[in-house]
Amino acid sequence: GVRRFYQGLPWALLQTPLTRFGDTAANSGVLLLLSSTTFGQAMPLGLRTAVASTCAALWRVALTPVDTLKTTMQVQGAAGYALVMAKVKKSGVAVLWSGAAANFAANFVGNYPWYMTFNQLEGIWQPPAPEAGLLP
Repeated sequence: GVRRFYQGLPWALLQTPLTRFGDTAANSGVLLLLSSTTFGQAMPLGLRTAVASTCAALWRVALTPVDTLKTTMQVQGAAGYALVMAKVKKSGVAVLWSGAAANFAANFVGNYPWYMTFNQLEGIWQPPAPEAGLLP
């Protein structure tokens, strides 16, 4: 029932902020890094965003074991942790990254359009002048 779903809550509370941080940090960090080089400055925004989205998707792949534990505990309940550890003991630690390629693809496909739109709008949207003050 519903109680079983909450067995994965601690892992979800760890995973969600880490994934959002990684998406944002990858976009901002890669764009900043690329803008500091002549090569990067010459790249079109779409390509720079694709590089950033690739980094974000790789971050999600790194977090795949957390997702594995969260999902297994949500499906199997409290026994989920022991099941995952039994799989690791039998097949090795790489089993924690089962599904990582699909995870990468799904995250890239979700990340790229969002940040491409964000980066495009950020480039054309002018912030208000400091002397403009707050809204009346």
